[in-house]
Amino acid sequence: MGSVNVIHTVSTCWQDNQLDLRPEIVLISICAVKNNKIKKFRNIFVKPEFGFVSTYCKGKTGLSQKDVYLGLKLKDALSILEEDYSFSKKRLVVWTRSTLDNIKRDCFTKRVKHKLPSDIIKIGKNFDEPSDAKKLAEFFIK
Repeated sequence: MGSVNVIHTVSTCWQDNQLDLRPEIVLISICAVKNNKIKKFRNIFVKPEFGFVSTYCKGKTGLSQKDVYLGLKLKDALSILEEDYSFSKKRLVVWTRSTLDNIKRDCFTKRVKHKLPSDIIKIGKNFDEPSDAKKLAEFFIK
């Protein structure tokens, strides 16, 4: 299989989007996999610029506003992905296309330039998405 990055994102959310706010990434979880072995794993908290972590979102994701308050700016989080994981150059494994759509949306909204990998594997199935990249990588390796 060679070397791949497995990524998972968590975005802000509200029940029935009552506040008419757009979701923002608050967590980027990444796992480097080489030859079917997990080599490196990291969760990067991203501080939302326009919204907040609602009670509804905390119930769905387990994250709270306190968790993301000291997070990085999206630009800085994506720089870590590139510097530590060669993000744009390696094959990427995601659960569904929505992970990439979330990154594209936030980059556009926050005017952050970032190159996404061109080689992407989507492995989503008809059951709940794993909660972080490490669990997703374990699923992928099996």
